Amino acid sequence: KEKKKMFGSVVETSDYSVPAVQEEDISCLKLSPSVSPQYLIAGSWGNTARCWQIQQSGAAISANPCAEIKMDDAILSCDWIDNQRAIIAGVDKTARIWTLGNPTLQTVAKHDLPIKKAIWIPEMNLMCTASWDATLRYWDPRNPNPVGVVKLPDKIFAMDAKYPLLVAATSSANRDVYIYDLNKPDKEFKKMDSPLKLQTRCVTCFGSKSANDQGYTIGSVEGRVGVHYLNDPTGKQSFAFRCHRTADNSVAYPVHDIKFSHLGTFATCGADGTYSFWDKDSKSKLKGLQKAYDQPLVACDFNSDSTLFAFASSYDWHLGHNYKPNSKPAIYIHKVLPSEIEKKQKK
Repeated sequence: KEKKKMFGSVVETSDYSVPAVQEEDISCLKLSPSVSPQYLIAGSWGNTARCWQIQQSGAAISANPCAEIKMDDAILSCDWIDNQRAIIAGVDKTARIWTLGNPTLQTVAKHDLPIKKAIWIPEMNLMCTASWDATLRYWDPRNPNPVGVVKLPDKIFAMDAKYPLLVAATSSANRDVYIYDLNKPDKEFKKMDSPLKLQTRCVTCFGSKSANDQGYTIGSVEGRVGVHYLNDPTGKQSFAFRCHRTADNSVAYPVHDIKFSHLGTFATCGADGTYSFWDKDSKSKLKGLQKAYDQPLVACDFNSDSTLFAFASSYDWHLGHNYKPNSKPAIYIHKVLPSEIEKKQKK
């Protein structure tokens, strides 16, 4: 076990440390949709994306770097189309398809300003991009022009989709959240104010194709997460809770990422250097670290069967450009125990 320090405390971790991580700060990561073989990609502020093949043997985990590609500017978002093709997007205003082993990137999407998020929607065979130019755009990789463009009033800070639901959070004064039914992707289904008071950092959709359990989680810079159900006429299902704060609540840290397991429970990671697992149905924490990593946790992801949980430890710039972190960026993989993500039984 290796020891790490944060705010003067000594902590221990048995999470696996991925080798050959980029020297530049990590901005995003994503585990591949198939577990056999299992891949991990990570993008950085230094313009590079790197891929590792993950192997498991019993309780042991190993990761071998297998590919790397470079963009023209910082990478802000990455996703998978399938186990051989990834999507990379960012500050150079493009989203490109990276076929592993191919040194040439295929440019698919173009915006007028940086792309904050690019995702693949398999049910539609389309890529969706969200940009600071205040547009959502849908792309068929076979065509040079978008098949759909949705204009919003403000730049988009966060976006996610789980078919047929898409949610985009903007930079407006009310932190407006726009909701779309992907059966009619060009028409706004609903607009609402964010349930949180401060700036949005991330949004993640949940639920099935049934409208009864569809919704989204939203994380902010104030150390708080909102859970919002679309079909909640009384408002009793939706709620918000505090997280990623000091024990006395005197300091609140940004919630950088939220990801769901295949069981419907979810993880948050934050600038306090910790991650936690949560059950929204019982409104309870399933797992919380008694330790903290020595840098903010900026991105996380479960693999498709939720046996692995990957997360990146890296400077997030919330202390400004003059701050010099003592540690280099790192990526870790946690071997998930079923008891850590199983929903609590209702009494």
